Amino acid sequence: MKTLLTIVCLLALTIPVAAEQDNPLDQAMKVFGEGKYAEVVELCEKIGKDSDDYARAQYLTGESYLQLGEPDMAVDAFRAVLEKKPEAVPALIGLGAALSRQGKHDEAIAILEKVVAADKKDAEAKRALGEALVATERTAEAQKVLTAAWKLDKKNPYITRALVNVLLILDAAKEAQSVAAKLAKSNSKHPMGHFLMALCLEKQKQDDAAIVAYERAIKLDDRFLDAHKNLAILCMTVNPSYTNKVRTEKALKHFEKYFDLGGEDAELRKLYNQLKGFMEYQKKGR
Repeated sequence: MKTLLTIVCLLALTIPVAAEQDNPLDQAMKVFGEGKYAEVVELCEKIGKDSDDYARAQYLTGESYLQLGEPDMAVDAFRAVLEKKPEAVPALIGLGAALSRQGKHDEAIAILEKVVAADKKDAEAKRALGEALVATERTAEAQKVLTAAWKLDKKNPYITRALVNVLLILDAAKEAQSVAAKLAKSNSKHPMGHFLMALCLEKQKQDDAAIVAYERAIKLDDRFLDAHKNLAILCMTVNPSYTNKVRTEKALKHFEKYFDLGGEDAELRKLYNQLKGFMEYQKKGR
């Protein structure tokens, strides 16, 4: 996900801002920053095609649908922007990302390669291209592209995450940890650095340290869905037969938070129900 500041900057590139204050787009941008993506879509639907804010609203709609895991709808929204402004780079990047998530990787890569070729300093375009390359298992190419993106913007949490992920795929855990540590130091108020440190530590079987790092990320952002998910799973997998009471309770707590936040992983639901059943059985046996 892009940061709200990045979204604001990208929206500014799309079409001039309407003079009206507190309009639906203003409200949509506010709730986007709060992670209320379905509400963003509803607000943007109020902005008609004749509005000066239409293209900007469609761009924000596309980004929201990406976060909601609905790439088909995201594609439609980004194409609506491009109908108004065919050369809008943010929308081209969004379209490439959405197409890749549809499984149309070749089409996505073709679009994103053109954007990168046109502006070699566009870190977001490189990130999207790198992620599309990862999806096609072209990991060596992806590493080069994402490393270049990271060098352009080392404090960007989502570029850093993409690079760390590909390094972990390539079993370069120590290199990945070095990248994650730099983010945790340079952008200490953001949870991503600690989350990525946890991934790297977990990869290296440093489970206790990984648990602490996940907890640091959650302390900075209690709505960090993936941190709750990973921490719950880790507390189960390094807890044979649920003999460690502290880890068992942590697993249960973070499973519950994951689902409260809207997590929908079916396999995780099975693990959660298994753990919950075990806890209830233990209580009855006392």
